Amino acid sequence: MRVVIDTNVLISAFIKRSSTPGRVLGYVRSGRLTPIYSAPMLDELLNVFSRPRFQRNYFVRIEDTDALFALLQ
Repeated sequence: MRVVIDTNVLISAFIKRSSTPGRVLGYVRSGRLTPIYSAPMLDELLNVFSRPRFQRNYFVRIEDTDALFALLQ
């Protein structure tokens, strides 16, 4: 099934993988869902993940961000 996943859901899933948004991301990983996204959505995600405060508060590593973007592509 193809779905548009709101950027807030993706961010929440990234922060807390055991949450409902985290399960959505798990469905994407398993192939049960195919994400549909636009360039502005990816830009927004990149913007959020690049914020020093976000990286500091949620211990975001560049490898984690790369893995998320690889999954979405």
